[in-house]
Amino acid sequence: MHNTKTIQLNIKNYAKKGEASSFFTSDLYLLILGLAAALAWSYNKPLYTYIFFALIIILITFTQKTLTGTIPIILLSTFVFPDQQALLSQQTIFSIVGLFLVFGLCAIFHIIKYKRKFKYPMSTIGFIALFISAFFAGITTPNHFGSAQWLLGVGTMGGLLISIFILSIAIGEYNPLFTAKCFVTLALLMIVQIFVYLLKQDNILSSISYKTMYLGWGIGNTAAQILAQSMPFVLYAMCKSKHFSMLFLLVFILSGVAIITTLSRAVMLSTALFAIPMIVYSLRLSVKPLLSTIYFIALSAGVFLLIFNLYNDEFKFVLNKLLSTGFSDHGRIRLWKLAIEVFKSHNKFFGAGYVYGSALTLEGDYFITWYHNLFLEILANMGLLGITAFLIHLIQKLYYTLKRHTKFALSAFWSLCIMALFGLLDITYFQPSFLIPMLIIYLVTQNGAKLKTPIPQDELLV
Repeated sequence: MHNTKTIQLNIKNYAKKGEASSFFTSDLYLLILGLAAALAWSYNKPLYTYIFFALIIILITFTQKTLTGTIPIILLSTFVFPDQQALLSQQTIFSIVGLFLVFGLCAIFHIIKYKRKFKYPMSTIGFIALFISAFFAGITTPNHFGSAQWLLGVGTMGGLLISIFILSIAIGEYNPLFTAKCFVTLALLMIVQIFVYLLKQDNILSSISYKTMYLGWGIGNTAAQILAQSMPFVLYAMCKSKHFSMLFLLVFILSGVAIITTLSRAVMLSTALFAIPMIVYSLRLSVKPLLSTIYFIALSAGVFLLIFNLYNDEFKFVLNKLLSTGFSDHGRIRLWKLAIEVFKSHNKFFGAGYVYGSALTLEGDYFITWYHNLFLEILANMGLLGITAFLIHLIQKLYYTLKRHTKFALSAFWSLCIMALFGLLDITYFQPSFLIPMLIIYLVTQNGAKLKTPIPQDELLV
């Protein structure tokens, strides 16, 4: 049985050969989960996949001393729906609630069975502060305190605290390579969904231009955001690979192509600014730097030529669209000004209230409640108290990311930087599609920062 008392930075063999626990951290296991999620999305049968996922969670709970194998299930579970409309069905709501209820009960059982002790560490101060901010947000705004919007804010931030508690049980070990491969699986699922969706459209150009894509928990922007969040960990998996670096590089390149097809300007800009240093340094850190570099150049050229030859018109169209409209085609600057006005016209300490100030009057139903800037959103809705709490959280994330100078920590740093810049152009923290991967990255990085053992040679930054 897998020994959870010994935690190491680099674990080449997660369990002795023949033990069941090795399967739940294997590439085959991730492949099976990824296929299950992809098939559920393709054939619109999420209920069967949720039952399958729930059974695996129960199996892991009763046979393993660690719940590490549940990480990819939680990571993939919200992306098995064909479109946003599917989320409105009773079956979907029942499936989501049911799976996470099973996971929560199994986590509690795991605590009792192995007599695990848990207390909120200092690293959760930022999350607790955000919950307090959401609770007091808008108390001076008429009819807001106690309203549905207020309950949504308290529920969202309270859910963060509960999620930290439950996920910290599942992520009790530090297994960076397995975590990275979980994000590789997620990236592959997003790539498949994006390309399959586009190939099914009668007019690909029209679909790209009008951003008609609806996938899982959100639109194409959401899928692009998930890919950008995952790409640094795809490169980490490449760094650690001796035989499959070409495969991981291909996933990385296809992730970039998929992001372009979503026409998500915020994701493209935030990723592009860090792309060169992220790629160059990752290739340098790889097991075979020269060979990995040759692979990357050859694959990039091959994918570019293939797309250019097969989809020449679409390629030129997307390029012209970006050059002609820039990064503010949806009125971001006007929304930012509106957020500042909301902040000025309400209680500056407590804000106007969670998701206050619908922007429907600006762009029809394009903008429901967001100001397309995470920091301004928090400032307008939760005031100085909220933005202070959020900055405390960001500082804590940055601290735990930089505390341990390892390859995995560097990948987490790239992901943090990309998402922080993306937050200046759009919203992240109020979406489950961002929160679940973010919490997994946060807790794994924190576990690595707590280790007292020396950093193994193959985890050192060169």
